[in-house]
Amino acid sequence: MKTAFVQSAFYAGYFIVAIPASLFIKKTSYKIGI
Repeated sequence: MKTAFVQSAFYAGYFIVAIPASLFIKKTSYKIGI
Protein backbone atom coordinates (compact mmCIF):
# COMPACT_ATOMS: atom_id res chain seq x y z
CA MET A 1 0.00 0.00 0.00
CA LYS A 2 2.84 2.36 0.82
CA THR A 3 4.58 1.73 -2.51
CA ALA A 4 1.30 2.36 -4.36
CA PHE A 5 0.98 5.72 -2.60
CA VAL A 6 4.55 6.69 -3.47
CA GLN A 7 4.01 5.68 -7.10
CA SER A 8 0.72 7.59 -7.38
CA ALA A 9 2.31 10.64 -5.73
CA PHE A 10 5.20 10.44 -8.21
CA TYR A 11 2.82 10.31 -11.19
CA ALA A 12 0.68 13.12 -9.73
CA GLY A 13 3.78 15.29 -9.28
CA TYR A 14 4.94 14.50 -12.80
CA PHE A 15 1.49 15.37 -14.17
CA ILE A 16 1.40 18.68 -12.27
CA VAL A 17 4.87 19.58 -13.58
CA ALA A 18 4.14 18.42 -17.14
CA ILE A 19 1.23 20.83 -17.71
CA PRO A 20 3.13 24.14 -17.16
CA ALA A 21 6.19 22.63 -18.84
CA SER A 22 4.19 21.90 -22.01
CA LEU A 23 2.73 25.42 -21.95
CA PHE A 24 6.26 26.83 -21.55
CA ILE A 25 7.53 24.78 -24.49
CA LYS A 26 4.59 25.95 -26.61
CA LYS A 27 5.38 29.60 -25.81
CA THR A 28 9.08 29.21 -26.52
CA SER A 29 10.47 27.14 -29.34
CA TYR A 30 10.84 23.39 -28.85
CA LYS A 31 14.64 23.48 -29.09
CA ILE A 32 14.91 26.13 -26.35
CA GLY A 33 12.55 24.07 -24.16
CA ILE A 34 14.88 21.10 -24.40
